[in-house]
Amino acid sequence: VKSLLRFKAVCKYWCSLIQSPTFVAKHLRHHKNQENLLVHCYHVHGGASALSLFPDAYLAGTSLEYQDHIPTPTSFSTVSTVLGPVDGLVFIYNDHSLMLLWNPATREVKLLPPLVVSSLPLSSPSRTLYSHVFGFGKDPSTNDFKVVCVRDYWDDDLQVWYVPLVSVYTLSSHSWRQFRDY
Repeated sequence: VKSLLRFKAVCKYWCSLIQSPTFVAKHLRHHKNQENLLVHCYHVHGGASALSLFPDAYLAGTSLEYQDHIPTPTSFSTVSTVLGPVDGLVFIYNDHSLMLLWNPATREVKLLPPLVVSSLPLSSPSRTLYSHVFGFGKDPSTNDFKVVCVRDYWDDDLQVWYVPLVSVYTLSSHSWRQFRDY
């Protein structure tokens, strides 16, 4: 992949060809890899954090070298959920509600917009997020990447569960949609 990225600078046509969805799909089919990967979040100079990706074969008896790290947003210092890779993309969530999509091959990081809870009833200030779970995949009908988040809320005062809130992020629109009646 690194050699392909160098060819993007040859001319505009090659750049658009290499970035086209058809080329990416053909390249992924040709280089399908099923090995396990380790995503490591760590601190670099000046308190910033970075990500590195290590395949199984690399971890077998070798020391980890961080020369190929991917800088992350400054507030992204911990990782709690890693999903993927799905066609080369990795979804990462941290405990501070920050989410990003990472393409280790192209070294691109896209910060997702924050989840909003505007559709929840505000009947009680004691409503709290009890749990959340994420899913990450590719919609075969639209060929678009999606992140699904299901959140459960509990109200201590009323002693009730709210209907789980389901939100879906779509990469092409870079936005979340919320579903309450499903």
